[in-house]
Amino acid sequence: MSQDLRGWLSAIGLNEYAQAFADNKIDFSILPDLTAEDLIEIGVTAVGDRRRLLRAIEQIDASQTS
Repeated sequence: MSQDLRGWLSAIGLNEYAQAFADNKIDFSILPDLTAEDLIEIGVTAVGDRRRLLRAIEQIDASQTS
Protein backbone atom coordinates (compact mmCIF):
# COMPACT_ATOMS: atom_id res chain seq x y z
CA MET A 1 0.00 0.00 0.00
CA SER A 2 1.27 3.43 -0.81
CA GLN A 3 2.17 5.77 2.00
CA ASP A 4 -0.31 8.21 0.44
CA LEU A 5 -3.24 5.89 1.13
CA ARG A 6 -1.97 5.19 4.64
CA GLY A 7 -1.70 8.96 5.16
CA TRP A 8 -5.20 9.51 3.76
CA LEU A 9 -6.64 6.93 6.17
CA SER A 10 -4.77 8.59 9.01
CA ALA A 11 -6.03 12.03 7.99
CA ILE A 12 -9.65 10.87 8.17
CA GLY A 13 -9.03 9.19 11.53
CA LEU A 14 -9.26 5.62 10.26
CA ASN A 15 -5.61 4.53 10.20
CA GLU A 16 -6.60 1.34 12.06
CA TYR A 17 -7.80 -0.03 8.70
CA ALA A 18 -4.52 0.58 6.84
CA GLN A 19 -3.40 -3.03 7.18
CA ALA A 20 -6.77 -4.34 5.96
CA PHE A 21 -6.50 -2.11 2.89
CA ALA A 22 -2.94 -3.34 2.28
CA ASP A 23 -3.88 -7.00 2.78
CA ASN A 24 -6.66 -6.63 0.22
CA LYS A 25 -4.50 -4.70 -2.29
CA ILE A 26 -6.76 -1.63 -2.16
CA ASP A 27 -5.26 1.56 -3.55
CA PHE A 28 -6.61 4.89 -4.77
CA SER A 29 -7.61 3.38 -8.12
CA ILE A 30 -9.90 0.88 -6.33
CA LEU A 31 -11.40 3.24 -3.73
CA PRO A 32 -14.23 4.61 -5.92
CA ASP A 33 -15.45 1.05 -6.56
CA LEU A 34 -15.72 0.05 -2.90
CA THR A 35 -19.15 -0.62 -1.46
CA ALA A 36 -20.34 -0.94 2.12
CA GLU A 37 -20.37 -4.70 1.59
CA ASP A 38 -16.72 -4.63 0.47
CA LEU A 39 -15.79 -2.70 3.58
CA ILE A 40 -17.57 -5.23 5.79
CA GLU A 41 -15.71 -8.02 3.99
CA ILE A 42 -12.31 -6.48 4.76
CA GLY A 43 -13.20 -5.93 8.41
CA VAL A 44 -14.73 -2.46 8.69
CA THR A 45 -17.56 -3.62 10.91
CA ALA A 46 -18.53 -0.33 12.58
CA VAL A 47 -21.30 1.40 10.66
CA GLY A 48 -19.91 4.85 11.49
CA ASP A 49 -16.49 3.96 10.15
CA ARG A 50 -18.00 2.60 6.92
CA ARG A 51 -20.01 5.79 6.44
CA ARG A 52 -16.91 7.94 7.12
CA LEU A 53 -14.91 5.97 4.58
CA LEU A 54 -17.62 6.11 1.93
CA ARG A 55 -18.07 9.87 2.42
CA ALA A 56 -14.32 10.46 2.21
CA ILE A 57 -14.15 8.34 -0.95
CA GLU A 58 -16.97 10.39 -2.48
CA GLN A 59 -15.04 13.59 -1.74
CA ILE A 60 -11.92 12.23 -3.46
CA ASP A 61 -13.97 11.15 -6.47
CA ALA A 62 -15.76 14.52 -6.66
CA SER A 63 -12.50 16.47 -6.44
CA GLN A 64 -11.05 14.48 -9.33
CA THR A 65 -14.05 15.08 -11.57
CA SER A 66 -14.52 18.79 -10.83
